[in-house]
This record gives sequence, structure tokens and C-alpha cells, in this order.
Amino acid sequence: MPCAETSYKNSLIREPRGISKYNTKEFNEHCEVLAEDVSKQIHMICKSGYDVIAILGIEQSPSCCVNYIYTNHGMEKRKGLFMDKLCKKIEDLDIPIIGINRKYINKSLKELEKIVGNSNLSIRLICKMEGINGDMKNKKKIILIILIILLIIIIGIVVAYKLIENGVINRENFKFNVENISSTPVNTVNNDKNKENIEWDEITEEGVNEELLFQNVNTIDLEKIAALLQSLSAEIAQKEKEDINFYLSAGWYKYTLDSQQFNEVINMGNDAIKPLYLIIYKSPNQGSYEYICAMALSKLVNFDDITDSWSTSKEFLEKFNQKVINNRER
Repeated sequence: MPCAETSYKNSLIREPRGISKYNTKEFNEHCEVLAEDVSKQIHMICKSGYDVIAILGIEQSPSCCVNYIYTNHGMEKRKGLFMDKLCKKIEDLDIPIIGINRKYINKSLKELEKIVGNSNLSIRLICKMEGINGDMKNKKKIILIILIILLIIIIGIVVAYKLIENGVINRENFKFNVENISSTPVNTVNNDKNKENIEWDEITEEGVNEELLFQNVNTIDLEKIAALLQSLSAEIAQKEKEDINFYLSAGWYKYTLDSQQFNEVINMGNDAIKPLYLIIYKSPNQGSYEYICAMALSKLVNFDDITDSWSTSKEFLEKFNQKVINNRER
């Protein structure tokens, strides 16, 4: 199947985006056209007497997820924009639709093995490929070849999506680099940490004044926050590896809010705001560590999660900068 995101405005090289960014009239119309073309091809294949064993999607993809996708409100059970339209167009066909989960690839492989291992489907597929019934050894060889081909396809999907995502889902411990931070930062400790207004002279319509931002960040606070939230991110990554239910139920979101590390950062009040901003701004990644930093900053600055919805740390930063500029103009 074609990749809806790659074929949209020839955007093979693009910044990672959440589903809220893609859920536009123009992109949905693009997905509708692709879904119609793919649907016609599938119906033609089936009418010609061939079997479509399964349709593969990739979980957490804004376009092609089958069951789950991350949003700024946690894990949401839904189909991607393209997959949703395609599924509606082939409802008359009994074709299994499998979401490939890169983190739990063995589970996805078992689903494929179960489908290919169906005796009636296997016999029909073998007869069409060989034209004869053959003996059991030949049948087993053909099934093995099919499994190998499916495995190669899955690996290709995983590798391609990993490259396109450019590290969006990076759940390993992120090592933040503070080499360029000013050695004489401004002390931001306040007597009343949660009430004093924060000035954002660093944010302008031309962009962010990095030199001024570095000057206004306390390196001790920065290193403390980075250590706390890196350890939290590592804890979450470990729990997700050990417990699939924790991963699928978006347990990491509540775990974050209840964690000692997150609340210690929140209790720092205004002292944590600009260090959090700097971490998100300077990080080349948009993984769980950066997302948790954005959650903390959003909470500290009272960012409206409904009006100012966001799905990645960079998207949060863009909306935050624009809000600062808009408030200044008023």
C-alpha cells in the first residue's frame, strides 16, 4: 500500500507530526483518494480468485495505525486517518487487519502465523501457487516461504517508519548536553515561586534569543530537572518492556503525574520553567523524556490542554511561543 504521509506533497523528508497536525481537510481528502485506489485494487484481486491474507498497518502511525495511537492525552484507541477510510471501503470483504507493534513484534508475528496457519486458507493458497495439491513437505515449504516474505515485509515497514519518525518514539534515557550553557547563569530562586510573573524576552517573532535564554537559566536547576525526568523516563521505559498492559493502557501517563520525580519538578515552581523550556528547545528528539518535560512546563504555565492541544514536545513549544507573542501584543 502507498504511504499516505510520504505521498502527501512529496514529503518523504519531513518533521514528525502527531495526528492533530494531519487531521485537516486537505490531508483527509488525500487519504480518501488513496483509500479508494487501494480498495479497488483489493476488490480486483479478490474477484480474480486470489486471497488477500491480511492488511498490515503500523501502530502509533497517524495514518496507518489499526488499534492505538499516542495523543497528548495518552494512548487513544482508534484507527489512523488513512486506515479508517480504507477499512470502511472493504467492509464487505473478510480480510484480517493487523497492527504491527514495533515494540512487541513477537505478538504481531504470532497473529500473522495464526492467519497463515489456517488450514483452509493455506490449502487454497498452495493450490493457486502450485496448481496441484502436492505432498505435505511441499506445502510446508511454501508456508515457510510465505512466513519469510511476511517477516521481510514487517521488518521493512518497521525500518522505514523508524527512519521517517526520526526518533519520535525514543524511550531510552536521553543524555542532555549542557556544554554550551553560560557559566554565570542568573539566579532564578524566588521567595514566592508560584506567583511571580515570568518575563519571556528570549522569545521574539524572529525566533528564540539563545544567548539570553542561556543567561537566564540556572544550571543547577537545569541539571536537577534533567536528572529527575531522565530517571522517570527510564523507569517508564523499563515498565513498558516488562508489562504490555502498562504500555497499551497508557499507564505511563498516570505514572508520570503520580511520580515523585515529576512532582518534585512541579514543586520547584517558577525555578523550573525556563530550564524545562531550554531542555525541550535544545533537544533534537521528541521522545518520552521531552514529552514529560512538556507536560511539566504545561502544568507550571497553566497551558490549556483543550484550547492549546498538542501531541509532541516541539508542537507544544511552537504553540507556547505563539501564545507568548500574542499575549505581548495585547
